[in-house]
Amino acid sequence: MSLKIVTVCDKEGSAIWRLAQGMAKYHENLDYKVLAVHPKRADAKQLDDFEREAKDADIIDFAYFRTGAMLLARYPWLDDKKK
Repeated sequence: MSLKIVTVCDKEGSAIWRLAQGMAKYHENLDYKVLAVHPKRADAKQLDDFEREAKDADIIDFAYFRTGAMLLARYPWLDDKKK
């Protein structure tokens, strides 16, 4: 069983997203996912994808602080996750 890390960025194509995608090649031994969730206009698919991947993640990396703050306020179960 490998460690599952979910990195959450603001939007696809942003500089933060590109940096997170670039890190994936260095984490081949981990289950490393990069998700985009817009901090103000998150659609249902983004939130569903995040919830599905984050539920069983060992570590959640909020690469963009506003997205992290929004998700932490929306999902109280995130308090129990390592960040």
